Amino acid sequence: MLENYYVKPSTLDRIRASWLAPQIENYLEWLETHGYSRLVVYRRLPLLFHFAEFAQKKGCRDIASCKAHTKEFVSLWLEQHGAHAKTAVALRKHAIDAECGVRQMLIWPARNP
Repeated sequence: MLENYYVKPSTLDRIRASWLAPQIENYLEWLETHGYSRLVVYRRLPLLFHFAEFAQKKGCRDIASCKAHTKEFVSLWLEQHGAHAKTAVALRKHAIDAECGVRQMLIWPARNP
């Protein structure tokens, strides 16, 4: 499924090497099934990959332990990537999108075993 969005083997390998790769790929499938646009996928997948790295550095070893770090990750992500937002409203939208993407990925397996 990732091949539909990324063509560089190095990108595919990097995502698939992540400890959350199965969740990221399942979430991608969920996004497609629910009609999300390619733009949403291109915005969210890199963010989810970075969340996986962040969570691993925090000592997370399972989905349940990741949930406690969502807000901290979103704050850090906005510090590093929020400069693109030109207004407070745009920054808030960026924050909501980031948090929703992470939360949806983390709860997707629980809703769809």
